[in-house]
Amino acid sequence: MSSSSSRVLAIRGIRFRRYGVQGQAQYGIDLAGRDVDGRFVVVQCKDYQEFTAGDLRKAVETFTHGRRPFDAGHLIVATSASTERTQLADELATLQGEHEDLELDLWGAEQINDFLRYQADVVARFWTRETAEVFCTGAPLPGVPAPPLDRQEQADRILIGPLKTSDVRPLLREAEAERASAPDQSARKYGELARRLENAGFRGHASVLRSRQLEALRESGLLHEAAELAGGLAASALHSGDRFEPRRLSRLLDDLSRGEESAGTDHAAAIGHHARLVRAAVDAVLHPLGGASDKFAEALNGASGEPAAYQPLLVLHFAERQFAMAPDLWGRRHPLLMAPLRRPSTRPRTNTAMTSS
Repeated sequence: MSSSSSRVLAIRGIRFRRYGVQGQAQYGIDLAGRDVDGRFVVVQCKDYQEFTAGDLRKAVETFTHGRRPFDAGHLIVATSASTERTQLADELATLQGEHEDLELDLWGAEQINDFLRYQADVVARFWTRETAEVFCTGAPLPGVPAPPLDRQEQADRILIGPLKTSDVRPLLREAEAERASAPDQSARKYGELARRLENAGFRGHASVLRSRQLEALRESGLLHEAAELAGGLAASALHSGDRFEPRRLSRLLDDLSRGEESAGTDHAAAIGHHARLVRAAVDAVLHPLGGASDKFAEALNGASGEPAAYQPLLVLHFAERQFAMAPDLWGRRHPLLMAPLRRPSTRPRTNTAMTSS
C-alpha cells in the first residue's frame, strides 16, 4: 500500500520516501515528502477491508497527538477500502475544523482507482502489464507482456523447484498416496511426471521419479514393464557415464529374470532377454579393457522379437566406444550391431528410451 501510494504521489511532483523501518516509532506516518512549494506532506497508509469514521479519527489523532515529524502541514490518509460513506465525509469535515493548521485529505479505493486508470506504468509495475491493459483507459502500456505459459512454468520450476510447481505437486501427491493401494496407477503417474520433467530439461529430477515408477511397477506385478523400464534406465545411465547405476539395474534385471523363469510365466523369455542385453552392454562398456564386445553383439541378435525401445541407445553408445578404442574391429562388428535395428518394428516410435509410463 505504501509503495503504490508513494509512486502515485510522485507523479504529482512530490518526492516521497518511506519514513522509518519496521519496529521504529513512526508517529502516525508511513511516507514523507516535500511539495513543490516546499511544504512537507505526509501519508498514513491503511490496508483495510473496511474503513470507518473511527478509523479515520484514530489515524489523524495518532499524528496530531504525536511529534508531528517535519512539522508537516498536510496529512493524507490513504486506504485500500471504500471511503464513500457519508459518515467518513462528515468525520473528515469535523476533523478539519478541529485542526485548522493542518490540511487533511482522505484517499479511498475509489479515488486511487480513478487516478490509476490513467497511470498504466504504475499499474504494470505493481500488478501486471495485462492488468494495466484491461484496467487503464487511454494510457500507453510500457514494458513487455507476460511470458507465455510454458516459459512461466519453466521459470517457476527454476525458482521454486520442479517438484513443487502447480502442475507437478498435486499429481506427485496422488502418486505417493496410491503407492500402497494402487501401485499400477501410482506407476503411471510417476511416469507421466517424469516425462514432463524430461521434456522440460530436468532429467535429474525425472530420474528420481523413474526410479519410483520402477519400484511401483514391481510392486504391482507388472514385471515385463518394469524390466523394459529398467533396461531404458540402464541405457541412459551408461550413456551419461554413470558406472554404478547400470550395474545395479543389471543385477535387478537378473533377479527379475530368475524369478520369472522359475515361475514359468509368459513374460519369462522377454524379461530374460532384457537381462542378458543389459548385462552384456554393461560388461562391454564398463570393462576396463573394452572386452565382452562379442557377447554384446550376440545378445543383440539373440532375441526373436522386435528390438527393445532402448536398444538403439545401447548400440549407439557401444559403437562410439568401440570406434574410439578399436577402430580396426569396427568393420567386422558393424553388421552384427546394425542387423537387429533393421528388423521391422510394430512399436510406436519414441524419442528416448525413457518413455515408459
